[in-house]
Order: sequence, then C-alpha cells, then structure tokens
Amino acid sequence: MEAKLNCRIGELKRLNRFNEGAHNWIRAVATRCSVLFCQPKVQKKVCLIHSVISTTNSYNYNLSKYMTDLLENAKGKSTSHIKDSFSFSKLIQQQTPSKNDYMISLDVESLFTSIPVHESIGLAIETILQKKTNDPSITKLDKRELKQLFELCVKNMPFRFYSELYQQIDGVSMKSSLAPVLADLFMTHIESKLKDFEDSHKIKTYYR
Repeated sequence: MEAKLNCRIGELKRLNRFNEGAHNWIRAVATRCSVLFCQPKVQKKVCLIHSVISTTNSYNYNLSKYMTDLLENAKGKSTSHIKDSFSFSKLIQQQTPSKNDYMISLDVESLFTSIPVHESIGLAIETILQKKTNDPSITKLDKRELKQLFELCVKNMPFRFYSELYQQIDGVSMKSSLAPVLADLFMTHIESKLKDFEDSHKIKTYYR
C-alpha cells in the first residue's frame, strides 16, 4: 500500500499538483499497519464494545490529513450547525413554542462506520470543485485525481487485530482525520432534504 500511494503521489508531483514540501510530507515512509482496539461503552445500560481503528502513522495518515484540510477549506459550515450545548441553549430560548410543539433528540448509531464511502467521496469531490470554480488556488487537483486520493484514504483500509489482518470495505475508520468531516458532509446532504419541511407545521427548527 505504501508503494501504491507513493507511486501516485510521485505522479502528481511530476504533474505539478503538489509542491516539494507537500509531496515529502504526504509520502509514506516507515509506516505501520492500522490497529483495531476496543473500548467498553460505559454510558450504556448494557455494556457494549466500541471498536476503533487507530490509523496513526499508517501509510495514508498524512494524506488523510491533507485531504481533510482541503475539504474543510472548501465546505464551510452547515446552516444547522451549532458549536455546543451553550449555543443551543441560547438559540432555543429565542423560540416561542406552541402547546402542541415537541422537542426531540435524534442520534445516528455508529455514524462514522456507517457512512456510505462511495457517496461521501462523490459529495466531497463536488464540494471541492464548486469551491475551485470561485477560488482556483484551493487545489490543482482535478476530479479524477481527487477521487483517487480520497479512495486511497478511506477505501479498503487494511488493519490488524492481534496477529490477524483484515480490510475495512465500507464506512470510515473512527480515528481517521477524514471521518468527522466526511460524516458532517454526508449529514449536511441528508439534512438538505429537510428543507421542504422547515418552517412548516412539521419541523419548525432543526439544529445539529
């Protein structure tokens, strides 16, 4: 996997997509295989196991951080996004609910590992290219090259559990730097479908 990544990064450097500094930082040298470890979910009534794949110092660790920064710079904040519970408290106090209104809380189970990788990569590429239309300096990478790099980051990730080797074929590793930003992007995409219900009798206010 190191050789595959380094070959692709080298090709992009020769095409002037990366400068020398970015190439040397992304290039995989003396990396290790990602490792699966487990933690108990102590906040649950029934003790469940929380599985996490640590990607620190893996072959695509720095590439993932590079693509995370690129995507973060391109996507901006969702209109439903709030910083923390204090911000939510201030916003909700500005509402005037009727007697028939309800406040509900929703949770996505196993969000990071449930992300549809192919669709999320498509959304990420679309977001970056839209930003590039107005700001060409954001990246020199084209659509095909972006797809190749995102796939190197999140598709078919090898990992080790004790002495056995496995491959993650869908979802994103929780310890990948791309996991939060891809999850946010995908949730924003899902939330965009709620616009038909916003400010109606069905959904008056929505925050995440």
